Amino acid sequence: MSNVPISIKDHIANARYYLKAADKFPSPVQDGVCILLLLIAQENIQLAREELSNWAKQTTPNKKLYKSHAYKFRKARPITQIYVGRGDDLYTKTITYKNGVDFEKLFSICRYGPKTGRKELASIFNSGWHLDSFRNSLINNIEWGELMVRIHENLLNRPK
Repeated sequence: MSNVPISIKDHIANARYYLKAADKFPSPVQDGVCILLLLIAQENIQLAREELSNWAKQTTPNKKLYKSHAYKFRKARPITQIYVGRGDDLYTKTITYKNGVDFEKLFSICRYGPKTGRKELASIFNSGWHLDSFRNSLINNIEWGELMVRIHENLLNRPK
């Protein structure tokens, strides 16, 4: 078996890069930008995990991995948004993005705004987003990916 493919290391490095960039946009000031960066990081770490698994098993990755946002988000932790009504119309509404299709929708909203209703991103991302679980899971996945690459490289490069 050859060394760990550089593309796997690159995906992990990219995930860490986007995670650090997301940390520069504190909540709730720039939640839309932060969420977009976290979603891109999630895609990168999922690419790395699947490519590493396929490389270790010596199989080819599923074609959906490179074509479908929803496929890359299928194992992600949920992101929750809580709306709180204002003034006389006091209500709460919770939206949870928890599966690949939901995240693909959120990814699109972060980039272009919603398909219906108000398109201004500042009004959509003004508050109520709960990202901690998603972010912490992403950090764990990045650290896991880095650890697995080090383990594989140590096994491959040790003297026989």
